Amino acid sequence: MIIKSKSFENNGMIPKKHTGFGEDISPELMLNDIPDDTVSLAIVMDDLDVPFRDSFTHWIIWNIPKAEIIQEGLPGGEKIEKPFSAVQGIAWGKHIYNIGERRNIFAKRTPEC
Repeated sequence: MIIKSKSFENNGMIPKKHTGFGEDISPELMLNDIPDDTVSLAIVMDDLDVPFRDSFTHWIIWNIPKAEIIQEGLPGGEKIEKPFSAVQGIAWGKHIYNIGERRNIFAKRTPEC
């Protein structure tokens, strides 16, 4: 599976709009080559430039229905219902997308749940 965004280049800096120094909204993500037997998706966003360890997870969201596009600006909350039903982990003490202006990696998973 391949994940891309129109908002930034692969291995590039996340634009200010998508950080805590800007609007802090999740970017649109495009997923290609999703395995046919995929039922749901999980996205993990790790900060590769954090100074005190190898990486730091800023966002995790799972139980995303199989889709080729995850729209920009997902709402906060442990469970979201729109634009689809999913569950978000905790970032900086809240169930939200929240990152800094750094290089980040979006890892994707197709959980078997």
